[in-house]
This record gives sequence, C-alpha cells and structure tokens, in this order.
Amino acid sequence: MSKVFSPSQMSAWTQCGTLRSLRNEGWVPRRADARNFAAWVGSGVAEGLAVWNTQRAKGEEGNPCKVTAPIDEMVEVASQEVQDQMTRFLEAGGMLVEEDYLTSVKNIRPFLELATDHDPLGAWTIDCAECELGEAYGNARCDLFGKDEDGVWSVLDYKCTTNLQARWVQSRLDSELYGNQSEFYTWGMRNVREVDVARFYILLLILRPQPRVVLEYREIDLELQGQWLKSAQDQWTMMSLEDEGLRTPSRNGDHATKFGPCTFREACLYQKQDRILMQTDYIQVPRKEKKHVNQKV
Repeated sequence: MSKVFSPSQMSAWTQCGTLRSLRNEGWVPRRADARNFAAWVGSGVAEGLAVWNTQRAKGEEGNPCKVTAPIDEMVEVASQEVQDQMTRFLEAGGMLVEEDYLTSVKNIRPFLELATDHDPLGAWTIDCAECELGEAYGNARCDLFGKDEDGVWSVLDYKCTTNLQARWVQSRLDSELYGNQSEFYTWGMRNVREVDVARFYILLLILRPQPRVVLEYREIDLELQGQWLKSAQDQWTMMSLEDEGLRTPSRNGDHATKFGPCTFREACLYQKQDRILMQTDYIQVPRKEKKHVNQKV
C-alpha cells in the first residue's frame, strides 16, 4: 500500500504539485496578508475549541457531557497558538502590518463565544477532540469525533470565516462537505476506531455581516467512498514518487487559483525556483514541533 497523505496535502497537490513541494520545504511569502492571518486565527480557534470539547468528552458514555465553556482559558490557548505562529514567521524574516494582525486577532474571542453561546452539539456524545489518526494516516487529525444526536458515529470539522454573505453560505458548505476531508476522515476514523462512521459534519462559524452558526452534514456512501479511495491511492503514489525525487512535481500552468494569483507565481516564473533568488520574496518558516493532543479519554 502506498504512503497515505493528509487531506491538506492532497488539496495542495491537486492545486499544484510544485506548490505542495515548496510548502513542505517551509517556503511562504515574506509579506503576510489576510490569508496568513485567517489561517493563524483559524488554527487558534480550533485549539481553543479543543479545550472545551476535551472536557466535554470526559462524560460517561451515552451521557452527553454538559460542561460550561471555560471561555477565558479557550481564548488564552487560542491567542497563544496565533502568537506562536506569528513569532515563528517573524523570526524567519517575515514582515507584516501590525494593525492588520491585531485586527485579525480581535476576532478570536468573538469566534469562540459564537461557538459556545450557540452550540448545536449539546446532544452529542463527544469521543475526542483534535483526534490524531497517526502516522499511518499522514498524521492527520480531525477536529471532533463522536455520536451525534441520532446516535450515529460522526466526524465534525469546524470552519470559521470573518465575513460571508448569506448567498454564499451553501456554496461554502458544499465545498467543505464534498471535498477530500469528508471521505478521508470518515474512512480513517472507521479504520482506527473500528466503528461504523456514517456522517461527516461541517460547523461553520460566521461573524459578519450577521453572526451565525451553521451545522450541516452528509451521509457517507461506502460504495462512493471505495471509488474515492482507489483514486486517492493513485494520487498518493504520485505524491510519494515526487517526495522521493523519482517524479518531477506537477505544475499548474495557470499559476493562479479561483482567488487570484498563486502565492508562488514569482518563484516559478521569475525566480525559476532558485532557492537563493527566492529569498527576495519568500522565507522558510520552520515546522511547528508536533505535539500530541487529545486522544480518546
């Protein structure tokens, strides 16, 4: 069996093999922008929510755990995660506009308060938060795993967005519900926990223009998942060959995404991936030390 790669690695490779390769070396644009801030805050919010969900997972089996959200502790953990990411970025030579950074950080508490004040998971039995699948599954981890209000084993992924107009909400949900992560995490958790994982949920937190919490799920079709797995295994094989230097990383000839130019357009078109020349516009941020987070309690 070929090496397994996480959904984020798969998505990056699908976008562009060269982009994935450069990211894996730690390369990022020297100047931080809204995408950096959104990613840092999203990561922090996930860490903050894990504090609460870990406590809720300690209830007796079959008895949904009613735990008051430790909001101050959650905000502290989330803020520290964002601070750590910013520090590693700056120490590597990165640059940012402090005002933009501070504006983004101010969203941490509102996101966490929105999630806890309007929590739709009160009837769930939470098994674990930030659940690690292990090296055999690309060191991937899902935000939350447990039984939903119908008693169905389910995987849930949190997503947060600062601003999303109502007309785009369903489109955002669909893109998350039907991507690699829904198949990967339900397949992985089914194998790791040896239970029938039948649903994948997205819990979307929206701050503006109107604070909103949206919860939606899809039923997992095992036949379709089998087809996905065969395709994923082909993809993992090609990714492995690239990592081993036996295949040249693929390249997106458009050098763009639906959101605009690729972050590595200059690296490919003008600097020709010369690591010395790239240092003009890019830096290498060291990987965050892996920490073992909440397993089943």
